[in-house]
Amino acid sequence: MSTSVHPPVPESPSRRVSAASSVVDSSTSNKTRDWGSILSTLVVVASCLTVLAALHPELLLKSTTASGGDMGAHVWFPAYLRDHLLGQFRVAGWAPDWFAGFPAGQFYFPLPALAVVFLDFALPYNVAFKFVTVIGVVMMPAAAYAFGRGLRAPRPTPTLFSLATVLFLFFKGASGPGPNIQTIAFNQGIMGGTLRSTLAGEFSFSIAIALALVFLGAFASALDRRTRAWIPALLLAATVMSHIVVAIFAVVAALVIWATAKRPLKSFGLSAAIGGVGALLTAFWTLPLLATFGYTANMRYEKITDYWVYLFPREGSWVGPFPPFAWCLLSLAAIGAISGAVLRRRSTIAITVITVIFGFVFILWPELHAWNLRFLPFWYFGLGLLAACAVGEGVRALAEAAPRFIPSQHDAKFVTAVVMSSVLIAISVFTLARAFSTRGFLDFWAEWNFSGYEDTRSDATRAKAWPEFEALINEMKTLPPGRAIWEGGGSLDNYGTPLALELLPYFTKGRIQSVEGLYFESAATTPYHFMGVSPISGPSNASNPVRGLDYRHIEDFSLGVRWMQVMGENYYLAYSDAALAAAAADERLTLLATTKDTDGQEPKGWSIYRVSGSRLVEGLSAEPVVAEASSGKQSDCFDREPVEGVRSPKLEAWECMSVGWFNDPSALDRPLVVDGP
Repeated sequence: MSTSVHPPVPESPSRRVSAASSVVDSSTSNKTRDWGSILSTLVVVASCLTVLAALHPELLLKSTTASGGDMGAHVWFPAYLRDHLLGQFRVAGWAPDWFAGFPAGQFYFPLPALAVVFLDFALPYNVAFKFVTVIGVVMMPAAAYAFGRGLRAPRPTPTLFSLATVLFLFFKGASGPGPNIQTIAFNQGIMGGTLRSTLAGEFSFSIAIALALVFLGAFASALDRRTRAWIPALLLAATVMSHIVVAIFAVVAALVIWATAKRPLKSFGLSAAIGGVGALLTAFWTLPLLATFGYTANMRYEKITDYWVYLFPREGSWVGPFPPFAWCLLSLAAIGAISGAVLRRRSTIAITVITVIFGFVFILWPELHAWNLRFLPFWYFGLGLLAACAVGEGVRALAEAAPRFIPSQHDAKFVTAVVMSSVLIAISVFTLARAFSTRGFLDFWAEWNFSGYEDTRSDATRAKAWPEFEALINEMKTLPPGRAIWEGGGSLDNYGTPLALELLPYFTKGRIQSVEGLYFESAATTPYHFMGVSPISGPSNASNPVRGLDYRHIEDFSLGVRWMQVMGENYYLAYSDAALAAAAADERLTLLATTKDTDGQEPKGWSIYRVSGSRLVEGLSAEPVVAEASSGKQSDCFDREPVEGVRSPKLEAWECMSVGWFNDPSALDRPLVVDGP
């Protein structure tokens, strides 16, 4: 057997040129792809930094107690969790600090509080708390980008998602003339998810949205690549334990993403496993929540029925005083939805379906514990993402057409990348600059919140009466332990928030409990507290937040004192002339101390009274009455004629029976029971 060796055949010149050209094309393509990734990263980072800059980051680093709206009372729970519950390996347990005792953490979301406690290992508590309150809104643009990437939305759409999120965050509510415009703007301001809502205290909602977006992106990616399924399962659990309403959004959106995936039946098992593991990870908290949900208080928020006004606002303050903006947003969203359907782009179709679903959820959701307003943010957010999809299609079309009109020595891919990048930079600069420059009152609100209760800066936009509030706290520290009920009112905002005195247990380290607390739905005593505080408050100083109750006035002050005794309240704090005059005339109240006014504004000092005859435990003076509870309308429960033209909400059986009893002074010595001899 013989072998012959043949010399190598030289490669033809044309083949060498073709190979070299292929290498150059590949190199150019890689460079443009890398540049696109770098630019996307820069835009996302700039979006997050724009949000952070609006929150006064220099104040986030100050170790002062965060104030403002509900945020100024949220400070209590992470500290209580750290000091009393985690040592017993619990995230929920009985707390005497609010509502004459309530199950802290049982009906409220534990993850943000746990995050504060975790950061508290390395940071001062106040700084850790502030960081957690802003982390959701600061990271939301990045989360939206991750969502777009997970859906495999074509570039630059995921980057535009981050810009659309910035516009959503800076939304302050409807503006312009029109009936009920202030009410509409207020409701939009507290719906959740935006900077305004977060500064009002709804930071758990914002954190949950950021987590939900990352979860949905990871979920879509897991279905597509069939790897790393543990990541979406973990993120789903984190979303659930940050906010239940957002968890509903996350679950529904995940179902839509699964249904619009390439092979939904093939990925059913993986989807179910992700959902099942996520549910199991939260079971230690969700199962007790569901098992005891009947003990929660229902605020009975009145369902919003002005659907057209809320779903299709005529004007909006997203990017300034441009009346057509809302309609531009809606038009772009419609274009995005239609183009997605025409191009059969799964990412856009999924977002369209999710947005439409939550528009209908807002309309169809009944009057339950969760307000239908809470689902409105997902409609607005979806519109923003669909508008971003439309802009993304336009940018891509422009960039892909550019090589035909722009003479260049470079290849078409390079020209396309340059045009796309240039347009994206222009859109980003305009969007971020415009959003930041039109932040309006958000700038003051962030300063007010994060400068803290203790803020005494001479250059502050508005000074807080910390010396006066501190004097009241110090006076309360000298008293024997007990429960305190206090006169409310908007003037208490001079301390940092109208809810400032809810932090009495926080500042006195549990020595003095505040009967009023923040987590209204968490306590069965909530309706009785607000009925009780109304007649001991001066005109316009009672908030009366629970819909469906009959509230008395200062003329019934004597009954208010009797209610203090029934609720075991030891101290009464008053400041208005009407309340002070009534207290001075009631011999069951003994003046213990007064604090001085330091700023010349209401409240002009406080008077602290001891409530005699107030006991936590005492013997019965009459036999209990066995009563059969039944639900009914407000007028039925309070045994009066309904008010013409006023919708009478329905009360649940236990509440209808008990609030009617509580409202009857002659019945208070005869406790009600549901069974007995």
